[in-house]
This record gives sequence, structure tokens and C-alpha cells, in this order.
Amino acid sequence: MKNMIFIILLLLLFTSLMAFVDVAEMQARNREHADALRALIGDDPRIIIVEGQLVDPHHDPYYVMELKQLPDVPHREPTQEEIEAELRMRTAAPPAPVLRGVAEFDENESVLIARHPAAGWGVGFETIAQMSQHINVIIVIRADQDAAHRPTILGIPGINLSNVQFFNPPMLDTYWTRDWGPLYSFMENGQLLMIDYVYTRATSGPSGRPNDDAVNPLLAEFIGLPRFHGGLRHEGGNHMVDGRPGGLFASTHIINAN
Repeated sequence: MKNMIFIILLLLLFTSLMAFVDVAEMQARNREHADALRALIGDDPRIIIVEGQLVDPHHDPYYVMELKQLPDVPHREPTQEEIEAELRMRTAAPPAPVLRGVAEFDENESVLIARHPAAGWGVGFETIAQMSQHINVIIVIRADQDAAHRPTILGIPGINLSNVQFFNPPMLDTYWTRDWGPLYSFMENGQLLMIDYVYTRATSGPSGRPNDDAVNPLLAEFIGLPRFHGGLRHEGGNHMVDGRPGGLFASTHIINAN
């Protein structure tokens, strides 16, 4: 009996040591891959493509095998009239008292899917087809690429085209609609209201996404919703609403950004 217990303890010790070795090897590989990634991009934090998937080198610097830098996405500088109109909107009051934010569990009417101008689609076509059976799907394609890529959506097997709309802003940086896309609230009169923020990634330079930040004013016109500026700098995501007035939850990151 004692010998059996001793053998079991030895096996447990051996298993623990092997797990420790595996973790150490994985960490060593991660450091090696991260160093290779940082050596490639230097001080340029642009998203790159790794084995066919977009990767942010500041958050996903692991298991890097093949590295390829995405081409620059051009952007259009806003006109003075557009700047003045945006400033007026950001200082205006909401069109009616706001009752509550749209909660995570509220029923969806539409979903917003964008095509990355350089990297392509980030959502599987089968998923798009399935969503189109139940809700409206708004497909965002940069205007100058619409003719080339709209047929791809039109040809998806099983897609319900009666629930598909195409929205073509003149410029676009990425497909991260959860981040640069708008938030929504209900006003006291029951009207849905688009809440827009300053997208914190909308900076100048190679890592900036000013085109993404400029989409929401055009989107509000496209879907016919009043738009109100929330008065904050926001990273996207990091926003949970429980459906009650004032029921907003976020990390302290949003405080640091403002």
C-alpha cells in the first residue's frame, strides 16, 4: 500500500514538472515571437496580418510565424464645413430627454458588418447568411470598393437579401464596428437615439483611424436616426448597460481616456 502511494506521488510530481516545463517552453516561444514581431514593426503599432488573421502587436504578440504588414489605408481630411457642423452637434442638447441605454439583452433590429479595405471580411459568410434570416444586416463597404465586393455578399448561399442593406462611406480604416460603431439609447418618447463618441483611435499618423471615426454621422443619416454626441473619448467596447436609467458599467480605462 505504501509503495502504491509512493508511486502515485511520484507520478503527480512528474506530471507537475512536465506541466511546468511546457509552460516555460510556451513562455519562451511567446517571448521569441513577440521580439520578432516588435523587430519587424519597430515603433509602428499598426495592425499586421499573421497567418491570415489580423493581430494587434500590443495585445496578441504570440505564435507569430509569418509576418506581413498591411498596406496603408488612405484617409480624407474633413472640410471646414464638416468640422463646424460636427462641433455644433457636439455642443447641442439631446433632441429629447434620454430615458435609458439599450441593454445587452434588448432585442436587436440590425447588425453592422464592415469589410476591412485591406484585409477583407472579418465575419464568416455562413454567419452573415444566418443573421440575415432574423434581422437586418447592414454591410459597410468603402465606396470605391463596392462594385468589386458587393457581388460576394449577393452570392452567399442562403442569404436573405430582403434583410440586407449596403452602406458605402467614402473612406474606411478597419472593420471593428464594435469599437468605432455607435451606441444607442431610448428617449422618453420612445425614439431610438444614436450616441456617438470621439473614437480614441482616431488619431493622425500610421496607427490612426480617422476614417472610422467619421462613419457614424453618415450612418445616422443612412438609417434615419437622430444622433447625439456623448461628450466622451471612447475606445469602443468596454460598455455594459443594464437597461435602467444610469445603469452603465465600464472599466476605469474610460476615465483615463477623458
